[in-house]
Amino acid sequence: MDRISFCLWTAVITLLCIDESLCATRDGVDVAGKKPDTASRGGIKTNLIELRGSDWPCLEEEEQHQQEHGDPRSAKGQDHDFRQRVGRNCASNYSTQSLYGPGNYLMQISLGTPPQKFTMIMDSRSDLVWVQCRPCTTCSMSYQVIFDPAMSSTFANVSCDDALCSNLVDRGCAQDVCSYQNKDDNNQLVAQGRFYRDTLSILAPGFVNLKVPEFGFGCSEQNIGLQVLQVDGIAGFGRGPISLISQVGAVYGDRFSYCLKRSMPNNGLLNNVGPSKLTIGDMAVPSKEDQKSKKVQWSPMLKNDGHPSFYVMNLQGISVNNKKLKAPGDSFKVEKQGKGGTLLDIGVKMSKFSQPIFKALTEAMDAAIDYKKYTESITKFKACYIVPGTDVPPKLPTVTMHFAGGVNVVLPADKVFMDVDSAPGNNGRIMCLAADATAQEFNVFGSAWQHGLGVIVDNERSKIGFIEGDCNAPPARRLRRRTQ
Repeated sequence: MDRISFCLWTAVITLLCIDESLCATRDGVDVAGKKPDTASRGGIKTNLIELRGSDWPCLEEEEQHQQEHGDPRSAKGQDHDFRQRVGRNCASNYSTQSLYGPGNYLMQISLGTPPQKFTMIMDSRSDLVWVQCRPCTTCSMSYQVIFDPAMSSTFANVSCDDALCSNLVDRGCAQDVCSYQNKDDNNQLVAQGRFYRDTLSILAPGFVNLKVPEFGFGCSEQNIGLQVLQVDGIAGFGRGPISLISQVGAVYGDRFSYCLKRSMPNNGLLNNVGPSKLTIGDMAVPSKEDQKSKKVQWSPMLKNDGHPSFYVMNLQGISVNNKKLKAPGDSFKVEKQGKGGTLLDIGVKMSKFSQPIFKALTEAMDAAIDYKKYTESITKFKACYIVPGTDVPPKLPTVTMHFAGGVNVVLPADKVFMDVDSAPGNNGRIMCLAADATAQEFNVFGSAWQHGLGVIVDNERSKIGFIEGDCNAPPARRLRRRTQ
C-alpha cells in the first residue's frame, strides 16, 4: 500500500440550521425581526480546515475518494471554494523556514462593504489581524486575494492618536495614519503596512454572517511571511486588545472554543477524520447544565509578562499509563512572570517540553512500550517505534496532563502518537511520539495532542476548559450581540 493511502484526510461539513429564526442576527436584530433579549448568548460557529503541504493529499483527491466510495459528504456546497483553495496548497513550494505552513488551521472572514472574502491562518500566539492590501509593493499576486480599500464604502483610516493604534506593538505614523510592522518570535519582519477600520464578517456555512463594524485590522503593503503559501493573511487570536477575539468579544463575548479533527484508528493506523470547529462569543462556553453533563474541567490562565498575548497554563505534571514522570522536582515550576508555564497553541503541531521533562517522558515511553524502537533518524521525531500490522489498534500508552485546578486531561495514544511511515520491508508502521524538547522558557501543548479535545478559552474569566472527545456540534443557538 502506498504512502498516500496512509495520509490524513480533511473534511469540512456544512453546518445546517434547524430553524432560520434560531440561526443568526444582523446588527442586533434577529432574522425574524425581533430585538435580542439581554439574556441571550451571542456568537457564531464556523469551520476550521488544516493547511496542507506537498506531502499531504490534495482535497481534490479526497473528493475523488469520496465519490469512488460513495461518501455522502459533498464538496459542492458553500465550502467548495474554500476547500479548493486549501487543496491547492498541496502543490505549493512550502519552505520549512517560513513562520507559517502546513499544520496551521484556516478560517474564512470578509472585510468591507460589499464584503471581500479572505482565507486566514488562525494564530493563537499573535494579536494582529492583517490581510494583503492595494497598493502592494511585495505582495504575492499568484493566487491570494488582495483587499481593495477603494471598493469598500465602510473603510476608514485609523489616526495615530487612536486607542487602537496605541495598542500596536510596532507602530508608526505617516500623514496621521497609523502604521505597523508585524514580526515573528525571532524579531524577523513578516508584514508591514497601515492600520485601518472596516466591517468584519465571520463566515459560517448555513448561517447569516456575524458582523462587527469598525473592526481594526492591518492592511499589509509588504508581505514576507506568506508569499509561499496560498492564504490571504493572519487572524490573530491572542489575548491582546487588537486581536480578532478581543474586538469581536467586545460585542459578542470574549470567549472562543474549538475542536480539531481527531486522529482515529483505521486498520491499525492513526488517520485524521472529521470536521474541525470554531465557536466565537458567549455561546462558546456551555451552560452550567451542559458543563456538568460534559464534565468540563477548568484551569486558570497565567500571565506571562514577556508574552502577554499567549495562553499560558500551569502544567503541574505528566503521567504515562497513570504513572507520574520521574522528572526533577522543579521541572514544572512556574515563576511569577509566567516563565515555565505551558502554552496552549493551535499553530504548532508537536507538543514541546523542557529537556528534563522530555527526557523523563521518552524514558517512560520506552518502559511502557513493548515494540522495537526505530533508531534511524526521522526529521522532527525523537521517539519512534515499529508497530506490527497485526496490532489493531496499536498497543501504545495514554498520557495524562495534570494542570492547576485539579484538571487531568487524558490523551489516548491516537493523539500523542503519529503514523509516520511504513516500517522497513513494509512490515508494519513506524509510530512516533508527537513531541520534542525545547529550549524556550515555556512548554507547548501542541495541536496534535489536542485532536478530538474540546477546548474552551474564556478570556473574561481567565480560564481554559477541556471537554474530552467533544467534537460533536451542539444544538444551534441564537447568534446575538451583547446588549451594552
